[in-house]
Amino acid sequence: MAPLPFLPNEASRAFGSRPALITADHSFSYEQYAGLVSATAHKLPLAGINPGQRLAFYLSNQWQYAIALMACLHQRIPAVLFSPKLPPARVKELAQRLNCKMLVLAGHASASDDFGNLRVVNISSFCAGATETSAAHLKASLPADQPATLIFTSGSTGTPKAALLSYGNHYFSALGANRNLPFGPGDRWLLSLPLYHVGGLAILFRAALGGGAVVFPENPRDLAGAIAKYRVTHVSLVATQLYRLLQDPAAAKPLAQLKAILIGGSAIPKSLIDRAVELGLPIHTTYGLTEMASQVTTTPPGASREMLATSGRCLPHRQLDISPEGEIRVKGRTRFLGYVDGDKLVQPFDAQGWFATGDLGYM
Repeated sequence: MAPLPFLPNEASRAFGSRPALITADHSFSYEQYAGLVSATAHKLPLAGINPGQRLAFYLSNQWQYAIALMACLHQRIPAVLFSPKLPPARVKELAQRLNCKMLVLAGHASASDDFGNLRVVNISSFCAGATETSAAHLKASLPADQPATLIFTSGSTGTPKAALLSYGNHYFSALGANRNLPFGPGDRWLLSLPLYHVGGLAILFRAALGGGAVVFPENPRDLAGAIAKYRVTHVSLVATQLYRLLQDPAAAKPLAQLKAILIGGSAIPKSLIDRAVELGLPIHTTYGLTEMASQVTTTPPGASREMLATSGRCLPHRQLDISPEGEIRVKGRTRFLGYVDGDKLVQPFDAQGWFATGDLGYM
């Protein structure tokens, strides 16, 4: 497969001074974003992290996280993404199993936490000194099959598995999603899901591909306030988040300004869909999974109430099939490379490349 454009570099050329990352204190243009990625990428070898080595992240959402992840991509360093809710002992165990040598964290970790032989660095110092240099030093493209991220998924067994996703998986996931649900210059997507979750991470790729901005709210619990303050146009929610917003009288006006509300993560109650439709909210129901780099199916803009009761249609660059037993099977350019355990890559695909999700469905 031909190499794919490296999105921060491509976005810098295409969208220039348009906002890329928006925080409470600053707005970074796509030119600045690419420059910060470039500066951070060229610091990684100095920190002793070389191509092919895995770098662990133990963070909540912040703009430096986005910079660091793109810098790792540029340097061919797979990023292992941990939830900050995991206890340090569990992070240590899993990181060592995956042969990580360094752990990037934030202020939530205590100095007394034992991470064993892992070198620990704070994200603030990790990106310190990374000035907004020229993006001219960035690569123009990356191999589609380059290992990019390891994201943990519990699957049907409840045992965490590290799913290895390629750069091409993330790229084509964003490409197909943006074709169904346009996200371009002038749009703003609220980062209401964590970056260690594929649903949150996918927003970074969709934004860089389409030219919209990613908003990092200072208070992730105050979604209505963030939507209003930052003039958000797009948001990804799980059903519980939407339910809470609909119970909040202060959320009515902010919700009405949205262009799209993407709802997924679990089964969506019929009553919740009915209420959203009654209010005229632009909701899109979706089905996705870590192993397919986020969305597989999504309803289109203007979908009928009947269609919103489904998970929508299969997006470009994905394929979906139902087994004789009713199990959903998926493949395509967004299908992950396999599960990683130590240095082993387990590829649970059949002879035709289908991945059995363990979920039931019908078409």
